[in-house]
Amino acid sequence: MFDQTEPQMLPETAIERTPATQENACPICKKQHSGSMSSVLRALGSHVDDLKKKLRGLGEKDYDLSYGKGKWSIRQVLCHLRDCEINFAMRWRKMISEENAAILPFDQNLWSEGTRYRRQDAKAAFSTWQALRESNVEMLKLAGKAAWSRSGLHPEYGPVGAEQLARHVVYHDLNHFGHIELARARARKGKRA
Repeated sequence: MFDQTEPQMLPETAIERTPATQENACPICKKQHSGSMSSVLRALGSHVDDLKKKLRGLGEKDYDLSYGKGKWSIRQVLCHLRDCEINFAMRWRKMISEENAAILPFDQNLWSEGTRYRRQDAKAAFSTWQALRESNVEMLKLAGKAAWSRSGLHPEYGPVGAEQLARHVVYHDLNHFGHIELARARARKGKRA
């Protein structure tokens, strides 16, 4: 589950997305994600620097800026990205290492409220996300092509492949990076949510 609100601005590392058909759609977001696995791995790795740039110059109070009324703040987005990366790490490792891997779902809103994203340290959330992302990219590279074709079974989405999940994570990142850009743009225009 994730906020499927399309941002108005996407970072320059976007992987091309074309209209999805039922046969080729991502089981998670129902969009089609194209590009070679090497380009996906490059994008996943480059997103660390992309997100650093998007956060540059933020003061502590700025992490509470939101991209819209009732939407998550930058702080909450960073906590969500970190917690998703924890889940992606487990999912990839289970898919690659286990036969018939069970992929556990999680409710992002319950995690946000239950672990108090609003009060967490945004910089620590980013640092943890960065370390996890770098570890995940390294693991995926080392696992190699044969491992990318392995999959797991998610109770809501059905079969999800390791490569498909990697493609989806690129989209997921860009979606939330766009939310951060929108929050900063709203602040520049004097709009605070």
